[in-house]
Amino acid sequence: MANREDFMFVATEGTNGKFWIRADQTSGEGLAIPALLGFELASNTTRQEAFEVADYMNKHIKGVYYAD
Repeated sequence: MANREDFMFVATEGTNGKFWIRADQTSGEGLAIPALLGFELASNTTRQEAFEVADYMNKHIKGVYYAD
């Protein structure tokens, strides 16, 4: 059976200075799906670009389906 989660994407800067997009629960209680930590962005992505990517994803992706 497929499950569906609502979530929001958050631009995050890693300890190495590279940006990635985290998928959080819309309730703010942590990761949307424990096995899905996020999406790594290209190493030359700027802070502004990372936030633009997260904003775009939030506007166009409303949920994800996954199996148990």
